[in-house]
Amino acid sequence: MVWIDTKLRAGDLGAMVEQHGRLYRVEYQLNERFEAYVAAGVGAAAIGPADPPARFWLVRERDELMGSAAVCPAGEGRGQFRWFLLDPSIRGQGFGRQLLSLALEHSRQVGYRALFLWTFDALEMAARLYQSAGFVETQRLPEAAPWGVPVTEVRYDLAGPLLARSVGQASATIRNKNPPSHRI
Repeated sequence: MVWIDTKLRAGDLGAMVEQHGRLYRVEYQLNERFEAYVAAGVGAAAIGPADPPARFWLVRERDELMGSAAVCPAGEGRGQFRWFLLDPSIRGQGFGRQLLSLALEHSRQVGYRALFLWTFDALEMAARLYQSAGFVETQRLPEAAPWGVPVTEVRYDLAGPLLARSVGQASATIRNKNPPSHRI
C-alpha cells in the first residue's frame, strides 16, 4: 500500500535528496550539482529555526520513499512549495494532486498569504497541475546550465483567495496527518 506520511524518520532527508538526484539524472540529465542544490535546501529547511517550521510530506510504500513535497517559510507571510517528486511507478495515481492539496491546506492553516514555487519548463505535467490549482507563471529566467544541461527555470505564484481553492480529491491514504510534536 502506498500512503502519505508527515513524520520524518532518520534517513528520509537523505532519501529525498538521493531520489531527486537519481530521477532528475535519468529523466533530465541533470548532474551532481543539482543533487547538491537539493541537499543544501533540504538540510537548511529541516533544521531551520523558522516559525512556522518547514512541513514535509513523504509518499511511502512499505519503508521505501516513493515521493515527497514540502512547504517552507519564505518570509513576509509567504511559503514556498518545494521538492515535489514522485517515483515514475506511482505517477498518474493522484498522489501529486494529493500532495499539492495537502500543501495548500497547510499553507492556509499556518496563515500564508501567498505561496510560490520554482520549477523548470521541461516539467510540463507538474506545470499543468500547478495551473489547475490556480498557480500563475510570474517569472521565467533565461536558459542556463547550472546543473550540466540547459534548463529554463520558471516561477509560479499563488496568492490570497486562491489559497482557498481546492485541488480536488485523490484516493491516496494519509497517515500521520497531524504534524509531529517536535520541530524537525
